[in-house]
Amino acid sequence: MSWFKKVKKLCHKPSQIITLWTGYTYDHVNHRLFAPDNEEIKLAKKECMFLDLFIKDRHRVITFSELEEYVWEGEETSILNMRALIKRLRRKLPEGAIEMIKEVGYRLGEL
Repeated sequence: MSWFKKVKKLCHKPSQIITLWTGYTYDHVNHRLFAPDNEEIKLAKKECMFLDLFIKDRHRVITFSELEEYVWEGEETSILNMRALIKRLRRKLPEGAIEMIKEVGYRLGEL
């Protein structure tokens, strides 16, 4: 079984809609993020894949290697590409939604 399929299996959650932050919900089956006013926030494929990593446990820290393996589907990438992805995603989310854990990875902030 490929790493991608293993992660998908581990991330399985019966409910397809989860609350990431107060008022922000994510439909992980259809890869759609909604703001508190129920307006959809458009996400790119890699942005959705980043959020998918938090489906099973929104409080976990995603390491840089997990991010590379899942979001870039095993293709080697640079820390600059990861930072660019997070920067684009942060522009679409409330301030403090994504926290960097120095030299480890990222986690979702508590809002």
